Amino acid sequence: MSDDVFLAEDERDLRAAELALGLVDGSDEADALRLAESDADFAQQIARWRARFVPLFADVEAVEPRAEVYGRIERALRLRQGGVADASNDNELRRKLVRWRFSAASLGAVAAALALVLWVRPPVTPEPASSPVIAERAALKNL
Repeated sequence: MSDDVFLAEDERDLRAAELALGLVDGSDEADALRLAESDADFAQQIARWRARFVPLFADVEAVEPRAEVYGRIERALRLRQGGVADASNDNELRRKLVRWRFSAASLGAVAAALALVLWVRPPVTPEPASSPVIAERAALKNL
């Protein structure tokens, strides 16, 4: 049985909205449709969401994307799945990575040196400040 039966009310409402928009597919869609058949409240939620979205869909015309768009999408998906990247892009990424590593190592070395200086440096003891009153009293005693 689906976990949809045990979802909180706001999660069920979200699932109904996703189903009405067509964002759910596969086994999640099958589970949601089974729940809609067995639960009248869930089916009403889906119907309410579809009624809300109808005006939005009526104003939008269907547009067929250019053929190269699909090619770019397929290349991007292959890259995400561990495919071979474009060589020029790969070299650029390597240069940036080397630059970032060098910068990080340099800043780390500077931070370590500053920490070492602060740790090794002997503590500075402040000298007592002499005031004019004390100096005047000392001069009077010497007379």
